[in-house]
Amino acid sequence: MNPVEEFLTIQKQGMDPSFAVGLGKDVSTVGHAARLGLGFGVASATVAGLGLAAAKLYEAATKGRDFRQMLEANPDLYAHQQKDPAEFNLMYSALRTMNPEFAAEPLVAGTYMMKMIESPRETRGMVAVEALSERVPQRLGPVNEAMVEGFHKGVGLMPEEKQIGKVTTKSGPPARQRTEERTIYGQPGEQPSFRP
Repeated sequence: MNPVEEFLTIQKQGMDPSFAVGLGKDVSTVGHAARLGLGFGVASATVAGLGLAAAKLYEAATKGRDFRQMLEANPDLYAHQQKDPAEFNLMYSALRTMNPEFAAEPLVAGTYMMKMIESPRETRGMVAVEALSERVPQRLGPVNEAMVEGFHKGVGLMPEEKQIGKVTTKSGPPARQRTEERTIYGQPGEQPSFRP
């Protein structure tokens, strides 16, 4: 459509031509931004998918290694595994899901597996649930702890600590006595923390 026909079409529809021209440019810009956003979204999804795939491969590789180490450390389990491999693998998978740390330790995993084998078939899952209840929550690493603390301070969940005093202590035998000065941080009315 040539510009004259486009103008006449716009006039027939009762629109202001200057508005329609500006709208066309805006739609073009929005379309470009949408295509760009879609591209970034697809790229991000691809990277996330590759990360998940790598994590799954790593999990599968470590699960196989841990399983073999458990059988090597507990040779008596091998006969049970040969008798009913599907059930044996199901029990190990349940243990690994409920407590990966126990499943990764060959002697501990062997103990739990023997406990499941000796249990009646309908209560074997309870042994895995018992392993879950004994699971110790993992601590955050120092970088993650700093990020969480910074976030909490940033949104006002953790008030800023203030220096509320100093403590001087003397320790050691008189000939080698040393003096240590520590600063007390905290909020009035709360348990203070001491730092050098």
